[in-house]
Amino acid sequence: MRSRSHREPIPAPFTTARPLVLWVVLALVASTFPACSPLAPRRPLARDAFRIQVIDQSTGRGVPAVELRTIDQRRFVTDSTGTIAFLEPDLLGHRVFFHVRSFGYRLSESAGKQGGVVLETERGGSARLSLFRENVAERLYRVTGSGIERDVALLDQAGGQVLGPRGEPIDPLLGTDSALCITYDRRLLWIFGDTVTAANPLANYRATGAFSPLPSRAGFDPLRELPLEFLRGPAAPSGDGRVPAETNIEGTALRPMVADPYPVIWLSALRQERGADGSDPLYATYSKIGQGMSVHEQGIAKFDPVRGQFVPGTAYPKDAANLPDGHAYRYDTRGQSYIYYDLGLRAHSATAPARAIEAFTPLRVGARIELGPTALERDTNGRLVWGWKPDTSSVSEETWQKWIAAGHVSESEGWLRLTDVVDGKTIVPHHGSIRWNPYRQRWVMVRSQLGGDSFLGEVYYGEADTPLGPWAYVRKVATHTWIPTGPNPLGDPEQDRWSLSFYNPVHCPELDVAGGRVILFQGTLSTFLAPKNGALPGYDYNQLMYSLDLDDPRLRLPVAIYQLTETDPRVGTRLLRIEQLRDLAAQRASLPTSDNEDERSDIAVPEAKLAFFAPDRAAPGLIPVVSQLDDSRGHRLLPATEQAAPLFYCAPSAKTPNQRALIESVDVDGHWIYQLSEPDLRPPDAPRGASTAPPDADTLRPKPRILCYVWAPPIEYPDQIRLPEL
Repeated sequence: MRSRSHREPIPAPFTTARPLVLWVVLALVASTFPACSPLAPRRPLARDAFRIQVIDQSTGRGVPAVELRTIDQRRFVTDSTGTIAFLEPDLLGHRVFFHVRSFGYRLSESAGKQGGVVLETERGGSARLSLFRENVAERLYRVTGSGIERDVALLDQAGGQVLGPRGEPIDPLLGTDSALCITYDRRLLWIFGDTVTAANPLANYRATGAFSPLPSRAGFDPLRELPLEFLRGPAAPSGDGRVPAETNIEGTALRPMVADPYPVIWLSALRQERGADGSDPLYATYSKIGQGMSVHEQGIAKFDPVRGQFVPGTAYPKDAANLPDGHAYRYDTRGQSYIYYDLGLRAHSATAPARAIEAFTPLRVGARIELGPTALERDTNGRLVWGWKPDTSSVSEETWQKWIAAGHVSESEGWLRLTDVVDGKTIVPHHGSIRWNPYRQRWVMVRSQLGGDSFLGEVYYGEADTPLGPWAYVRKVATHTWIPTGPNPLGDPEQDRWSLSFYNPVHCPELDVAGGRVILFQGTLSTFLAPKNGALPGYDYNQLMYSLDLDDPRLRLPVAIYQLTETDPRVGTRLLRIEQLRDLAAQRASLPTSDNEDERSDIAVPEAKLAFFAPDRAAPGLIPVVSQLDDSRGHRLLPATEQAAPLFYCAPSAKTPNQRALIESVDVDGHWIYQLSEPDLRPPDAPRGASTAPPDADTLRPKPRILCYVWAPPIEYPDQIRLPEL
């Protein structure tokens, strides 16, 4: 047996302690390098993000500006594609409740606005939320700002650095105020208001410019994107067209679109003159803004294509009655061509002096609004004399309402009253735009409401036969307020609405789709003047785009129906829409004239006046009506057959205060006539439905009957609106 030498290992308690020492060492290493520890969870990488896709259930397109919030108030907002990249290390791999809220959308048609959803947030997984759209308009995408598709870039790792013309990184544009648009040089020129960037909250307050291609030329889909190329770098000196060589990093800065050093200058009323040489020069109204948004100076600025800037020219006088503002458009009528400036303002020329600008106003010619109601013009019968009057103040809605309250005018004496077709409430209009729509063959209005559910966030759509009207029944198409209902699962102590402003909406018809059947409009989404501030990250102070399908049954609005008095006494009166009146007038005007007075009376253009409003397209619950010639009694209204095209559609009952019974009767000459009942009065001698009662014994005339219900004119309207342009 060998004896143990001193070199042999000692097995006693030291050998049994080796595993313990090893674990202590591993624990120390793990505490120093936790990412390497098998006991610690792996830190999530970009590829681990959980993709949340929020879509519009009616179109399948992503919905931007939707907020998802966890129970502990972590807030996530969809990008322009409707995507959220969810990468919370402690929540990935768990079931997470998200409260979902968005103005104009909710989780389902039956769900309350406090709805939420539980998602299994798997690493690298995805989920899709389908939202019911309450808005008539569909929210499409954010137009301006940085990170428009931020979350998609994070998920796809496709985000790259944006470089300037010489390779320098561009200061990201984070916010732009209200937009103007006009076709110029075979492209769309966009002018935006005050602009901020990531490095400078005062980046450019002298208007920012951008070009986008026309969809018809570039082939892009405006329902998905609006590719903007912002104008950067210094303007070229007038004359040589060359940019200075010293461009450095400031050379990539946004270019002020006004060639004037005044710190704050706004542009409005983009318009073109019809040049005899085909040049069509471009003009705008400039406004130099001082402290407290006071106006220091206003005038005409002309676009210099060499400089790429507007150059201020003639300043308007301080005492000018009206100045071009808003969104301009051209309208040719009765052999005259005008540039209209939104509602009730026009001029023959883009450079017309202030004294030549006409306002549709009830004041005496040359009067100023400072004179108050003493400046009102009335005829010998006491009626207000509305008309196009040069160098005369217009009357704002605020002033008009004050005069009504003081008894100087009556509400029915106005020329414009917008009424919500759903509830019959009067809408106080704010800013917006008016454009001709080839699909509806009418002028269409997109305009924000002053007040309402949100102070400046409710948007309405309307139609009229001329730019002047008659504007009457409108429909809310977009809201920017969210009103909580029912119990709040988050325990939010406010239990109150969330509102944002969406002001100065503009409809650019160059972006319309399907021949004008789908129109697009954008506005500034902001917390400015919002009753409850709740800014959306990335969206605040930026342009948000919407689309509006004019075939939506909710937009089958009442249009003007006119009563025509024929010159032939055998025919009596008839009811027609504006396009039928114009076709009839054109047909009769093309007939050969005659020296015989009797023959000439048969082909004369008839006299027509506004009778009432009714939809010209089918909608659920409405009754189609046709007009047929009865040889013995003239034109009569009857229920439409499948073969006959309806004249209009009416309702079987009244649901709003503005609807009136349409009563059929026979006049003393034996002709069919149609009149509206008095407000809230059902005529006792007018039964509902088809007339089966025997005629009056004395006159052998059918007794009056209620045909159906139509929409009454909300005001009397001046003759220039009540009597249509033929």
